[in-house]
Amino acid sequence: MIKDFIKLPNHEKGKVIEFINHLPNKETEEAMKEAKYPEKLESYSSAEELFEKLGV
Repeated sequence: MIKDFIKLPNHEKGKVIEFINHLPNKETEEAMKEAKYPEKLESYSSAEELFEKLGV
């Protein structure tokens, strides 16, 4: 990938760098995978229950 990047004209390199800056990190990727299966996510019947779980 780096070899291909080096071959790009300078005005195109900036576009690649901008794109890479928007790629999700590992934590975000995992959250996106979990969101595909909402039945597996924790749910709460009230905000109070959620806050209690969070210790707030």
